[in-house]
Amino acid sequence: VARVAREFEAVFLGTVVEEMLKTGQPATFGGGHAEEMWRSFLARAFADQISETGGVGIAAGVEASLRAAQDAYGRR
Repeated sequence: VARVAREFEAVFLGTVVEEMLKTGQPATFGGGHAEEMWRSFLARAFADQISETGGVGIAAGVEASLRAAQDAYGRR
């Protein structure tokens, strides 16, 4: 459950970081289609690193919710 929660946080953060990178100056990283592709890889790498080093708290909340759902389902 903890691994899935961290992965969820990383995917969410990847989207956030990618949108943040889009706000940079035009052609910050060279421009064109290659920049668009590279930016998504960079965003995912940043997001994975953030999540692996403690994240921003999303994983903890997701994990708690998943565990509560497991407990509730297990009690039925």
